[in-house]
Amino acid sequence: MGQLAGLQAVRTVVLGDGTNRMNIEAECARLLPQAQIVVIDEKGSTVDAWKLKRSEEAGRDPFRGFWFTLVQLFAPVPVDDYAARILAQRYLAQPGNGV
Repeated sequence: MGQLAGLQAVRTVVLGDGTNRMNIEAECARLLPQAQIVVIDEKGSTVDAWKLKRSEEAGRDPFRGFWFTLVQLFAPVPVDDYAARILAQRYLAQPGNGV
């Protein structure tokens, strides 16, 4: 129950406008009635997520950039966490939301 008590501190939930948004939005509204649910356009967020992941893992080193791309061809790693960061950045970049 202690973990659920911390949910009361959640004020804003940022969701992408993708395929399963309606179900997730309904569940968030049920679990977090005090929270504002904000839906963000997620167009291009996966591409932006890959760019963010590449920049963090490879930096400006061309060899590491090449290696990153090569590894992704044979063993792609999900970028859901990076896509979530992209949506959060998009939300915070909107006027009045923090940045």
